[in-house]
Amino acid sequence: MSDTTNPGQQLIAIMQGPAVQAYPTFTGTQQTQYADLVAAFNALSHSAVTDLRTQVYPFPLIYPPSSVNTTIQNLKSESGRWGSVYTQIATEVSDLAQLYGFQTAFQSTTQATNQAMQGGFQTAANNINNADSSGSVSMLGILGDILGAVNILDFEDVIAVSTLLGALLSIFGSMPDSDSITGKIDQLQSQLGTLIDQANNIAGQVYADICTDWGKLQEFAALLPSLQTNMQGQDYTIISNQYEIGVYQAVLPSLLAIVSLQGTAWGPCVNPSDWNQGLAYIPSGPNPTNYNGTICSRLTTLGVSLADVCGRSAGWSGLNSWLCTSTGNGVSCTNETPTPDSNIMTITSGAITNIIYVANSLVVTQGEPYSTEVTIQQGTDSGDEWTMCILADHNGSSDVATSFNNAVGGAGYAFSPNSASTKTPGKLNFYCAVQLVINTGSGPTTSDPIYFAQGHIRFPPANNWWIGGSSVNHSGSSATLTIAGNTFIVTGGNSSFELEVT
Repeated sequence: MSDTTNPGQQLIAIMQGPAVQAYPTFTGTQQTQYADLVAAFNALSHSAVTDLRTQVYPFPLIYPPSSVNTTIQNLKSESGRWGSVYTQIATEVSDLAQLYGFQTAFQSTTQATNQAMQGGFQTAANNINNADSSGSVSMLGILGDILGAVNILDFEDVIAVSTLLGALLSIFGSMPDSDSITGKIDQLQSQLGTLIDQANNIAGQVYADICTDWGKLQEFAALLPSLQTNMQGQDYTIISNQYEIGVYQAVLPSLLAIVSLQGTAWGPCVNPSDWNQGLAYIPSGPNPTNYNGTICSRLTTLGVSLADVCGRSAGWSGLNSWLCTSTGNGVSCTNETPTPDSNIMTITSGAITNIIYVANSLVVTQGEPYSTEVTIQQGTDSGDEWTMCILADHNGSSDVATSFNNAVGGAGYAFSPNSASTKTPGKLNFYCAVQLVINTGSGPTTSDPIYFAQGHIRFPPANNWWIGGSSVNHSGSSATLTIAGNTFIVTGGNSSFELEVT
């Protein structure tokens, strides 16, 4: 299991992955000892089974794993009677008891998370609707278009992914079409409910997906300490607050903007470093001086920096920037939001069946215009060519390069086809993470996160792309990419990569 994935993602991989290892088969003397052990189990539990693994393990409602474990432990005084068979069975049922206990806690966590998110949504809705300034509008009543993304994985920025909660949020992110909650504002709440229902269903499958496979059960037992680390009650408050912030980030760009107007102070919505600039309603009419002080005060309470909001950074890039000036006939306003550049990169491989953008993984030079939407499309001709489009400006920085280098693992784990002698970039315009899904013959396999970045070379001048990650091996002037034991030679140009099976 890769160290680059968090415990929640590892749990998903265990649950949804192929069979690992069957339970050990008892033969000869051990088979006789096992039958004797099962008979003793039946006597204590008033059961009539012949095999624990097929008649007991898969049915936790009939045979609660903790009770089965207690029964087996009660037979410990006679463990020598069954030799190594007892040791094996005792380990199995102990791990199963932990597995079922985890599933029970997991389901409780989804319910508490549901309540926290619903609370965050309701608070946001109330504040958005608050008409505390002259001429304000009822925001929830006028939206009819797609509002943007409220991404569940944002929470992993503030909650350690090694917690039980981290596992829950990773399950959210692993669901089909879960990159965002989109739709009309009156659909956000129902979509949240659907997402929670899906999470509950998956949480209820943890035991069933693992209990019949000895290899998976051992992997789970090894992962459990990481899943249970630092579970704290305050996590639910964090979830509620972060979801509330996410609703604001999705909804407000349709109604509010960052407005600069000489001689106007935007009350509690003012930029701390520029009292002429603040978060206000999108300018309309001759007197654009309205704002929603309730929202701005609430954002401050939630720990959101108004400097970040007015700077359109840290998740607030969806807000447009308007400049208003006084004229003889009132006020003239212009939308001055920079338009980011379109950056297209292609990946060609007959083995790829899908490319999944890792939500919120796009990192851009601070202050540069960009879009949070990363578009990935499969070619219509052969289907072997995939295109990724990122909207962001071409201003590179060492900060982005340092972040990329740390994410991929440093020298030896990054490669640019037209800069093969350079082991790591010094400056980058942006980078993001994806997961490649390949067909291995025995079914689809999803890679660990693979990072693609754009930098710049001087001679000849061009914006060159990089590939990196724990699966990349850059040695000398060549590089390979390994996914589930399948190794690809990586070649390409400034904005293209070709993956050829070795």
